[in-house]
Amino acid sequence: MGDHVNARFILSNITSMYCDIGEYDKALYYLQKQLVSAQKTDNKNALRGCYIDYAEVYVNQKKYNDALDKLLESKKLDREVGDSMYAYAVYFTRCSV
Repeated sequence: MGDHVNARFILSNITSMYCDIGEYDKALYYLQKQLVSAQKTDNKNALRGCYIDYAEVYVNQKKYNDALDKLLESKKLDREVGDSMYAYAVYFTRCSV
């Protein structure tokens, strides 16, 4: 499990770096790898983080409907784990516009 956690952390940083420099296709490539890792371990917190990261990339690409879809997927997981990152995600995404 530790290897998956480390891999997701590294992939998340790579995703953020590419997003910050406007290389959205590369950001999505590494984000997909991060998502697969989270799915393999059924880590709902990591999945929520992936969906929020997808939303950030989509907002930067001005793909607002896609961003909203990912935020809603994150919200479903919020309910399952009894925690709410959803409000943070909406705030973060709006501030990125």
